[in-house]
Amino acid sequence: MKEIEITLPLNLSDKEKGLLDMHSFLNLMNILMGEISIMELSFGSQPGFSAALAIASKIKEDLDDIDKVKLHLGQMKKLKKSILNALYEGFGLAGVDTSDPEIKQSINNIISVLNILEVRSHEILARFQEPDKWVEHNISKLKQKYVDVFAAIEKNSKGRYFIVYNIASKSPNDYIVDLNIDSVDGDKIFMPPVLQDVLRDIVANARKYSNPGGRISAGLLDDSEYLKIVVKDEGRGIPADQVTDVVNYGKRGSNVEDKVTMGGGFGLTKAYFITKQFGGKMWITSDEGKGTTIRIQIPVVGRRKD
Repeated sequence: MKEIEITLPLNLSDKEKGLLDMHSFLNLMNILMGEISIMELSFGSQPGFSAALAIASKIKEDLDDIDKVKLHLGQMKKLKKSILNALYEGFGLAGVDTSDPEIKQSINNIISVLNILEVRSHEILARFQEPDKWVEHNISKLKQKYVDVFAAIEKNSKGRYFIVYNIASKSPNDYIVDLNIDSVDGDKIFMPPVLQDVLRDIVANARKYSNPGGRISAGLLDDSEYLKIVVKDEGRGIPADQVTDVVNYGKRGSNVEDKVTMGGGFGLTKAYFITKQFGGKMWITSDEGKGTTIRIQIPVVGRRKD
């Protein structure tokens, strides 16, 4: 396999740039709407379910409008409460026993996604204030954020697979994720907050295009010269003549077009766009049917630590 540096120019509209910024949020909204739609299919089109879906749909519909996005993000705690109240109204009208273990699990899945959306809202609003600022992150807390998101993805699978971090706990159908974060600054790492999204999105992609039971290795490192991200999987890989194309907006490899996903289809576009924005470089190594490695490095010289 040959490592290829991605150098092609990205010609993005303002709308596309806006959606790139909200990519991770969009993925979570799709998961949330999928869960609510299952409720509606299972128990009928009760007004409560329809109301909850309408709230979520409106948020998703407005994600390419920065002013509306800011309004929704600022009201996420209130919107979360409205969605949950509407769902419980739907359960009541449908005569559903919410103490039933299966129903309770579905509700917990929705609450988990809503909680992550609320946290993400605060992060994005802060990022809007100073989009280029390098911020201090506690490494343990940062790793936990990734674990929380992967837990929400895992719950959405309805038991089809689990995501584990210790090979001793791995069953044949489980994904194992090796996630390592290290820094010359010890237990903290400085980086633009949007880089959290980049690593998270690439790992999510690796999981999406790998069969259950696969291994995903992910690393984030500040070695004082570069901020480095590497994600390696053993999944479907990318056809050799399409490796550079997959960073184009909405473009996926022809060998994964059959794969139904909850994402927007532009995770690698965002990764490449952000990498170039901060003066970095991105490489892809891929072998169809054997896996893909994404490697990013961004210079840290002159980074802000204030």
